[in-house]
Amino acid sequence: MRPPLAVLPALLCLSLPLASSSQRVQAPSAPWKTITTDHYRIHYPANPVGDFEPFALEVASKIEGIHARVVYWVGYESPRKVDVLIRDPLLVANGSAFPLLDHPFVELWKTPPEKDSAIAHYTTWPELLVTHELTHIHHLARPQNQLRLWDKFLNLPVGPVTMKAPRWVIEGYATVIEGKITGSGRPHSAYRAAVLRQWALQGKLPDYESLNGTKGFRGGNMAYLVGSAYLEWLERQNLSDPELLRKLWKQLASKKRRNFDASFKATFGLTARDGYDRWRAETTHDALELERRMKEKNLLREGQVWTRIPGEVTDLAVSSDGTKLLARVITAEFKGLRVWDLSEDGVRKATKAKIRNDEQLDPEEVLDRKEESPEREAKWKLGRRNGFVPFSPTWGKLKDGEVFFTLRTPNEEGVLESRRFRWTPGLAPQRETYLNSAQDGIQAYTFGTHDGTWNLGEKEGSGDSIHWLTRTLSAAWNPSPTPDGKWLYYTQLTAEGCEIRKLDLSLSPLKDEPLTGDENPITPRTVLPPSDEKSELPSPVPPPSAHDYRPSETLWNGFR
Repeated sequence: MRPPLAVLPALLCLSLPLASSSQRVQAPSAPWKTITTDHYRIHYPANPVGDFEPFALEVASKIEGIHARVVYWVGYESPRKVDVLIRDPLLVANGSAFPLLDHPFVELWKTPPEKDSAIAHYTTWPELLVTHELTHIHHLARPQNQLRLWDKFLNLPVGPVTMKAPRWVIEGYATVIEGKITGSGRPHSAYRAAVLRQWALQGKLPDYESLNGTKGFRGGNMAYLVGSAYLEWLERQNLSDPELLRKLWKQLASKKRRNFDASFKATFGLTARDGYDRWRAETTHDALELERRMKEKNLLREGQVWTRIPGEVTDLAVSSDGTKLLARVITAEFKGLRVWDLSEDGVRKATKAKIRNDEQLDPEEVLDRKEESPEREAKWKLGRRNGFVPFSPTWGKLKDGEVFFTLRTPNEEGVLESRRFRWTPGLAPQRETYLNSAQDGIQAYTFGTHDGTWNLGEKEGSGDSIHWLTRTLSAAWNPSPTPDGKWLYYTQLTAEGCEIRKLDLSLSPLKDEPLTGDENPITPRTVLPPSDEKSELPSPVPPPSAHDYRPSETLWNGFR
């Protein structure tokens, strides 16, 4: 995951503005606490206003159990005590690891992911986050074998695995281990399977050179999702040698000093690119076979495409009068809120070329094929406000046409806080003093994992029973019904972005039949996710008592 904005409290003194004592929570001048375990020092803000202690105590109670399993799988243990810094500067789910050979440290952000996030499949957020980041630390801390005089002179801060392994290996391996240890995580998620399946069906699985990239729609996720699936495939091809991945890490640190490509070939007997191309072909085969079987039995059901967006679409919501559709949209060209007028067509009309008087119509001219999905113009847009993108928009409950949204803006400490605003499309936003602005009522429609895929359903009564409304091989979420109960707008995933679709709610019930993929797929546990498995982690233990943070614990001069 991406690097943190700061390192450790003792090293932060000049990075953030000081705040008054009543406001100090995450500032370096604020009070901090430390919990010390056998292998870790866990630092967290002591101010109870931030509510960091419960998160820190859960981390402390599980971290040594996670440590033991990570070291077992990785085959190496950092000899240094690892500092763990707990913060929440941006109010988003994230973490990072810095596998410095002499002073490794980790940063954990306590805000859990949204339900539709790529990392939302877990038992507990601290458990998943700690497992992933500790894998980075111990995997990448392996030192070079048989140091030369030049190595000692350079005294590089990172090891050979960090320097040689591509991003897809580093992030993909940590994702593999999060699945093995927790029995959950991305390798067991409907999200990873949906991305692999849909990209394969559209012929859009990235080529080998693109695996490390971050550009394009969800391109940054491929190192985690595709990388982990490819590494799992490599393990399945070599079941007789369960140590093979550990051997790759040893090859990278070997005195032979090979680069990654040579080390990979020496370990697996083929190049990383050739193996990946074979994995991509097999995964595409399984996805197409699943689609063929589902179509043959007429088991698929998707709403009609209303428009396509070349990016992310969240928070879809039809207004209470049924005349407007609201969404948060993130594309390369626009980041913010869009509102479509459902009472108008909104289809962008193609401009016709003017014909001069002296021109003759060509009798052989043929009409262009009508677009499958028209591009619909939003009537109102609200982009960045003071550099920040609005999020969590909802229709107001007091006045039709009012939209309430949140901005994350920095406080006196320099960390982000949520502030609520209201906006009437066509007018400037205003700051709102109360937060209870969303429409009331129980949400009858939901999305969830059904047969290993994200689909839409309608809750039956007050229990947990769900009547499923869609069956897609992609992923469907963000359900929002029209007030008359005739249509359900929702979001569906594609390899180029998101579609907004509308489903006819008068359709007959779906057949109660499971997905019918190949009983013996070439790439099992890939285009359909495996069920969650038993966690390898021991029971949590009572954490040691916390003490006031001492700068001497983390200050590092590079010589010890």
